[in-house]
Amino acid sequence: MFPKPSIVSQLLPQLDAWWGLLVSSPWFIAALLIFVVLSAKRHGELAYGSTRSSLVGGLLMTFYFAAHLLLPTAQVSLGLLGLVLIIMLSDGIVSSLRHSRSPFFVHNLGVLLGCLLIIHPASILLYPFILAKLRGIKSLSGRHITALLIGTISILLLALMLFAPRSWEGVASFLQAGIAPITQIQLAPLSEWPLILLDLLYLLLITIACFQSLRTSVVRVRLALNFHVQLAWILMLLHLLYGAQSGGPQLFILGAIFVSGIMSVHFATERDSRWIVLPLTLFTLALWAFKVWG
Repeated sequence: MFPKPSIVSQLLPQLDAWWGLLVSSPWFIAALLIFVVLSAKRHGELAYGSTRSSLVGGLLMTFYFAAHLLLPTAQVSLGLLGLVLIIMLSDGIVSSLRHSRSPFFVHNLGVLLGCLLIIHPASILLYPFILAKLRGIKSLSGRHITALLIGTISILLLALMLFAPRSWEGVASFLQAGIAPITQIQLAPLSEWPLILLDLLYLLLITIACFQSLRTSVVRVRLALNFHVQLAWILMLLHLLYGAQSGGPQLFILGAIFVSGIMSVHFATERDSRWIVLPLTLFTLALWAFKVWG
């Protein structure tokens, strides 16, 4: 007995073609980039409670981030789409650093995590980190955990209902294909390691500046810095495991660079950490040199 086709393939047989056109469209990338650009300033203000900005810091963040977009269009589109979800998830956490939130709010975080799981199942490794942050804002009761799981499971069930063939075998095959990428850990080719090491040094420099700034920062800023540096390293680890190989997902590295860039802009406004501007400039120039002439 042949399995019935999925609901989406039956009702919208051209969806795959439409999706291919969308992710290959420069207009889609432009729309996502506009969201990212507008979110950068807003997220910095949410995290550090200051409207001050540094032109030099913003330019350095922009150029370092832009170098990671020199990729095939489809990879850029999916990477930026995942980054948008990471930004929305981070907005929710940094806006709650000093007070607890309702289960409805935590449900929304679960929805965002579910969408990230659809893009790449390795995003499940973000769950322990998010749970730890929810515990820090006293939002980890039984109701909060239930709301988080309902938010995630609802997105996964919706995807299963819409896209899986309508049979037990079709559902099992769909689930297996969805989970498979989490087992496909592969080291990056040797040609990619100079760029990887440069990104690691970039993040290490941001981390050093973060630890230096913690001593003189107010409580909210310390909480934001801790959140950002921990998230950046987790995303970098996910990139090393899944995204550094040729053709791997780019949402993890774009997320790590975005979060690191938010911190670098903040450091550029602080007198004690403005020394970071010079090495960041050198890293940015080196990255573009590898990308253009490497």
